Amino acid sequence: MGFNPGVWGIILLSSCAAAVVITVFISSAWRKYRRKRIISRAQVIEKEAVHLLEKNGFELVEEQPEREFCIRVNDKKIPCRIRADYLVRKRKNLYVAEVKTGEYSRFDHPQVRRQLLEYYLVYHPKAVILVDGDNNELYQVTFPLTNNFSRRWVGIVSILVFTLGLVIGQWIK
Repeated sequence: MGFNPGVWGIILLSSCAAAVVITVFISSAWRKYRRKRIISRAQVIEKEAVHLLEKNGFELVEEQPEREFCIRVNDKKIPCRIRADYLVRKRKNLYVAEVKTGEYSRFDHPQVRRQLLEYYLVYHPKAVILVDGDNNELYQVTFPLTNNFSRRWVGIVSILVFTLGLVIGQWIK
């Protein structure tokens, strides 16, 4: 058989197409395997987090607590749902506990910080507990959302009421 460029071209093209199909298949299978592994590892770490929380004096109140809240967009109420990992209690205080691994276990990561803030605003806990599943560490996160203006007014009103009480007391005497 002599050198036939057409036949060899078809063989090369077929080989290339087969290599692409095999590569795509293997790549897809590898991604599914890794995703499955990451999810199962995360589930194990989440269960271990309960023991870590209990070891640190927290009592489990609810797993995967889901809450509904509304936001307003152009004066229209839009319902939203949110789900944290755990709701826990220590003494009389309620906390939301969120378990993270890898780069997301850092409380200063922008996505994590926004998520923790959302939990803080919706669940109204004393604090949000970020559980670093890789290092078995707990971080108590709060947000300085107090309104100093209203706190100042409470102080002013208290002084005025006290003064008014003194004046009324003197007047009654």
